[in-house]
Amino acid sequence: IGKSSIISRSKLMGFVASRFIKGAVLKNSELFNNKAVAVYLASESGYHRIINNKLHHNGPNREALSIDASSYNTIARNHFWENPKGAIFSYKNCWEHEDPLSPRYKHGKSLPRTMHADKNRIVDNVIEGGETGIWIAHRQSIALTGMYCADPSPYPLYLSMVTLFIAPNKLRQAYWLDFSKRNKIKRNTITGTQRAVVIEDNYNTIKDNSFSDNQKDVIVGTKMRSFFLKRPVIGTRIIGNQFSGRSIERYVDLTFGSKKTIVDFKRCPDGAHKSIFRDQLNICNLD
Repeated sequence: IGKSSIISRSKLMGFVASRFIKGAVLKNSELFNNKAVAVYLASESGYHRIINNKLHHNGPNREALSIDASSYNTIARNHFWENPKGAIFSYKNCWEHEDPLSPRYKHGKSLPRTMHADKNRIVDNVIEGGETGIWIAHRQSIALTGMYCADPSPYPLYLSMVTLFIAPNKLRQAYWLDFSKRNKIKRNTITGTQRAVVIEDNYNTIKDNSFSDNQKDVIVGTKMRSFFLKRPVIGTRIIGNQFSGRSIERYVDLTFGSKKTIVDFKRCPDGAHKSIFRDQLNICNLD
């Protein structure tokens, strides 16, 4: 249990809930100026509670709080601000640096992740600024060539031609599937981000949040999985939220063929849901 602590200027991570640990608690603490992530919930762990903390000025190249193949966690009543990359990202590590070509390779030191980043509760937080507020399945569509991952990948190798410049004798994979389903994002206040919430896996819920002054409030969809595996994001529920702008395009961006999405607006512009979301399953409650 970490309680009423100040964690600052760590060379890598501030607070770590290590692999296989259950039920860690970080409460009423302040984490700032950490070089990488301020809070890291490691793989095969879960049931942690990160409650009523202040997380600011961490990074600059990583998010403030990482959920790495960890499930059933509660992230509640925290205040995030001035974390340049973002606040809360969930993902499943693709067994990094187990490729012998990795400069960090030590045989058997890196262990495979078997758990997914599922069924986490992200509730009642305040997030101000940064590129992305909350990103679910963060590594679904980004190239991970430099991670030297050992997990099997379903993607064709021709997507990885850039690796020829890094390792001319071996064409290495760049893309892997990411897994982060059935998370609940509820009653958060997110303001001043480029993207408030990004969803790149199935069956996640975004409910009763307040968005303001974001370039995009909610983006649902994933590029690589949709294009090459024909598996778009499905089953997202977007219910009862208060959105930033007057333009429907700033509310919810359903990209790359996202399907079976329920969108329930507190305020629904006349006809907008019919034109923008015509291929989705939508519910729109008019005031």
